[in-house]
Amino acid sequence: MKFTINFSANVVAFLLSVFLSVWMTPFIVKTLGVEAFGFVHLTQNVINYFSIITVALSSVVVRFFSVAAHRGKLEEANGYLSNYLAASVILSLLLFLPLTGAAFFIETFINVPAALLADVRLSILIGSVLFVLTFFMAGFATGPFYANRLYISSSIQAVQMLVRVLCVLVLFTCFTPEIWQIQLAALVGAGAAAVLSVYFFKKLIPWFSFRMKDLSFQTSKKLFQAGAWSSVNQIGVLLFLQIDLLTANMMLGASEAGKYAAIIQFPLLLRSLAGTLASLFAPVITSYYSKGDMEGLVKYANQAVRLNGLLLALPAALLGGLAVPFLTIWLGPAFAQLAPLLYI
Repeated sequence: MKFTINFSANVVAFLLSVFLSVWMTPFIVKTLGVEAFGFVHLTQNVINYFSIITVALSSVVVRFFSVAAHRGKLEEANGYLSNYLAASVILSLLLFLPLTGAAFFIETFINVPAALLADVRLSILIGSVLFVLTFFMAGFATGPFYANRLYISSSIQAVQMLVRVLCVLVLFTCFTPEIWQIQLAALVGAGAAAVLSVYFFKKLIPWFSFRMKDLSFQTSKKLFQAGAWSSVNQIGVLLFLQIDLLTANMMLGASEAGKYAAIIQFPLLLRSLAGTLASLFAPVITSYYSKGDMEGLVKYANQAVRLNGLLLALPAALLGGLAVPFLTIWLGPAFAQLAPLLYI
């Protein structure tokens, strides 16, 4: 029953994401121009490179907390999350210097037209605050995950997307449209999501309390060591999935990179769908592991992989097969010639 509810909520959230992306992308391209649109995603990609450091903590805290709590070790679970929150604040403060440096020296890394330079710098600064907030709030995802109520997380994501879109519309209507306004809208949406995340976390895990006595170098070290391979994996993810737009900017220029940024919106949505579907199975897998039921874990994981593959195959096939008419209707006839890029 919980899986059905979680699955339905995730599908609804994904469809909302698709709808908003289909509508927002041509709107932003026409409003800002294709060249400026490329920097909307490129600036976020630059910031995401710092996730190599943060993922060592954020990728493991939910699992460590849930396993300890499922085994009835509430004090241990409390310690894991307390150490994560403290470490995330310290690490965020340390990251502000290189993040600020990336903003003010961005033109040395990528091709930025002089007219857009100040806009891009401000966008990176706002995006850095968003990055830090997202890093800190990852700890509060333990609530829905531990309780296997991922529909709460999906609902929060839906609210975040709607707030972000509304803010973009308000800012573009009331002021001269700029790239940084999109990052500001994303930050406002993340702020709304943070409030909801904390509220539901307290509802689902009322026994948690941040205590100084729980802070331990050994516990933080344990989290970092467990997440070290996640950082190595994240390097691979960034090089594999988030180097293309940067390469397009450096080798082909800002205008061509803007076209590329528009085209890859739907492949990015498919990757997001893959991650979303995979996350549905994670709480049950964690539960099997907590109970030591390896046979049940393997059987359930195999079923999850098959189902995930089947659910991804259809939209991927449709997207490739209908690329030409889709791009013509969505972004205009000028983008139809880029259909082979969408096939790939």
